[in-house]
Amino acid sequence: MTRQEFIASVLYSLATSDISEVTEMTLKEAYDLVNDRANEVDFDDDLKNATLAIIDTPVSDKLPDEYWEDAPKWAEWVAMDESGKWHWYEEKPYKNNFVWLWDFGKCCILQAPPVPDWTKSLTKRPKQ
Repeated sequence: MTRQEFIASVLYSLATSDISEVTEMTLKEAYDLVNDRANEVDFDDDLKNATLAIIDTPVSDKLPDEYWEDAPKWAEWVAMDESGKWHWYEEKPYKNNFVWLWDFGKCCILQAPPVPDWTKSLTKRPKQ
């Protein structure tokens, strides 16, 4: 594995992870961090296998449960549009082309990290 392949694979795993700290880091900051770490790494098969294991780890398409703690009391559903924007919904929305639509009830936007597949993001409020 080359240095550039290592950097690309780590940046890819960061971009597809659901770790909220990653969303607070710019791409340049992430690249600089990974580039600095790459200086300390001997590129061999063990590293390649470890990196591939990180990339192959399944990533959830659902909003992490901790976001529900700050959800509006009326919100019963949450979903992310293709653009990466999340919305709370009072009533169950339906998928239409690139967005989730609703016919009635309240809706508002929230800030949350994007997930890999927006079409699988629709989630009902967890039971408490």
